[in-house]
Amino acid sequence: MALSTKFSITVQLGTNNQEITLYASDFANVETKGWHFELPPNSTTAVGSLSDLIGWINQKLGSSLPTTVPATWPDTIKNIFTGVLGATVTVNRFTIDQAPKVGNSFPAMEYSLDVSAKVPATGTTPGSIPLIPNVFNVAGAGFTVTKTNS
Repeated sequence: MALSTKFSITVQLGTNNQEITLYASDFANVETKGWHFELPPNSTTAVGSLSDLIGWINQKLGSSLPTTVPATWPDTIKNIFTGVLGATVTVNRFTIDQAPKVGNSFPAMEYSLDVSAKVPATGTTPGSIPLIPNVFNVAGAGFTVTKTNS
């Protein structure tokens, strides 16, 4: 009988340290196959507001994503960005990857975070922001961050 071993880690994410459990591939052969952690399929986790998450990403990853709307942006884009900043963010995909050993050492780990946010509803009306008035509305937004930890 073949034996398969799996491992999980619980990662704290965002300013509120929301716990997200990631599950790994078989770790019996880390040196030759690497290690891949990810959210379970069809699983999501809410982690707070988009504004807070962007601030956390900027602080932890050294990025400079905007947390306020620059005055130079077009009004339509300002309205969309402002509308989703307070929205609750959902983590749709989160991976941490360790490639197999190369020579005597492992390459740097890589991680990827994919999030989305829905425009908050107003009462019983689903949230939306006009993109092209009377044609298209924006119901949400999202982004992906991928970084190699060097």
